[in-house]
Amino acid sequence: MQNMIPRRNKLGEWRNAPDLSIKVRGLHESESTWNLLRNFKAAGRIVCIDIFEGRDGQREGTAKIKFSPPPKSEFWGSQVHPCRYQMQAADGSVHYNVFVALWEDRSPRTHRVQSPIRPHISYEPKMALWPSSLHIGIMVDRESMMPLQSIEPSTPADLKFTVDLVRKKITAEFKVSFEDPRSQGVASFVSDSAVNEFKRANNYMFEIPFDQLKTISQINFNNRCFGLQMSLESPPQYHRKREDEESCHSAETLRWTDWDTWYRQTDIVYDPYRLQNAVIALHKERPVIDIGNCPPYSSYIIY
Repeated sequence: MQNMIPRRNKLGEWRNAPDLSIKVRGLHESESTWNLLRNFKAAGRIVCIDIFEGRDGQREGTAKIKFSPPPKSEFWGSQVHPCRYQMQAADGSVHYNVFVALWEDRSPRTHRVQSPIRPHISYEPKMALWPSSLHIGIMVDRESMMPLQSIEPSTPADLKFTVDLVRKKITAEFKVSFEDPRSQGVASFVSDSAVNEFKRANNYMFEIPFDQLKTISQINFNNRCFGLQMSLESPPQYHRKREDEESCHSAETLRWTDWDTWYRQTDIVYDPYRLQNAVIALHKERPVIDIGNCPPYSSYIIY
């Protein structure tokens, strides 16, 4: 029987898929998820890594790496004819070759999601927007919003809005720049730190499950600009991305996902050490983003 290359790979359909996985063979026994990420992240955005063991608990020398979206260029082969890929060993001492092949799905996949109300229409499982600004605030009435914080990205990549139809959620990723209130002339701000000691920029993310979303409306400002207004009964969960990528990997852990790089954030303030002696309350003094003080009809507008 003739060996067949997966149709998705043969016709280049992988370029339009929401994700793509490769199989890596010939790995050293000491390999870690961090070293695999370090060696393959130049190919694209990696969201999951699995290192496999046999039934005896010994490493098989194989791993699965999942990219989302798929890499821009094809650097893998088939299971029968894999491609060579040079990578650096975990200790950095040597470079060695591994074999990379497309991970073949055992069952066919459909990459589109059917509309629940119009069966003849289907959508991409993930749809992304790069807005020009994000406004977070509260609804003062059913037709008016009072913004409490506005975020404008310095580059388009610093603000991303994603609708995930498979996991039924909306995700917003954005960067926040922290400025010392004292450097802006706020005399009432008291801190033991030096001025601008905590000046920084951090990446944040919040998720809105569909069942938490009260309403979503489109506001047309002109023929070229529109906004999306989302109203919620309660604030979404916020997460901050780790600055040290290696810290979210462990040499003993055989699985890593992109979710491991985020951890829950309950306060977004300039000086986090002031929270140690702060009175427990929903409203924090001078928050950069007030997560807790959001009554019903809290609103998030994305332009």
